[in-house]
Amino acid sequence: MIGMLLFAKTEDPKKNEEWRLHFRDMPSSLTSLLVLLTTANNPDVMIPAYSLNRAYSIFFVAFSVIGTYCLMNLLTAIIYNQFRGYLLMSVQTSIIRRRLGIRAAFHVLTCQGAQQGC
Repeated sequence: MIGMLLFAKTEDPKKNEEWRLHFRDMPSSLTSLLVLLTTANNPDVMIPAYSLNRAYSIFFVAFSVIGTYCLMNLLTAIIYNQFRGYLLMSVQTSIIRRRLGIRAAFHVLTCQGAQQGC
């Protein structure tokens, strides 16, 4: 949304390249900012605006820094927390199954050793 406001459509068609390519509507704007955030094709998103006015680079650098160090760390923490809960449940289930198996094996061995009809 910030990108859509910053790179709004103007009267001059030469200055609309950034708007037309990356910030035309909300889905394309979010996709472009996600690409910028992952830094996969960072120059592809930034260069058209940078060519128009060098001050736009402040927005892209600030968004990259804030997004990379804050949002990505938050996302990683959320995913880690969810995985930790899954891993804990998996280990607990494994321990319970192991205990049941050991009890069953002990019961079979005691019944065979006593030669009784257990």
